[in-house]
Amino acid sequence: MIRIHLDDATRDELRALRREPLPPKVRDRIEMLTLADAGWSAPRIADHLGHCGQTVRDLLEGFLDRGIGALYPRRTVPPPDSARRDRVAEELRRSLAEGRTWTGRQLSQALAERGIALGPRQVITK
Repeated sequence: MIRIHLDDATRDELRALRREPLPPKVRDRIEMLTLADAGWSAPRIADHLGHCGQTVRDLLEGFLDRGIGALYPRRTVPPPDSARRDRVAEELRRSLAEGRTWTGRQLSQALAERGIALGPRQVITK
């Protein structure tokens, strides 16, 4: 059985988080932690909140490993490449400022000559 004992500072932090506009999933996770701190078992918490017992155990283990960060889902995708996005936007502005009409394919080819690989459909949505 996973035991969670929150110190006063963490307990206060969780109380403060409850007042913030948070996604329901994060609110449920806060409730799981406070119930575990009150001595509830993972299966009992799961039954009470309508979650799977493994979900509660994963959160409790994550909290022991990562602290408050376990309340928020981990990003499963790489972070946005803002430098590339800015470069693409600049090259698109430069191309579109030439004062001619472009098809998606032509614009894609012009960008490819400048080292930016985007398909014709991607260029249209940018």
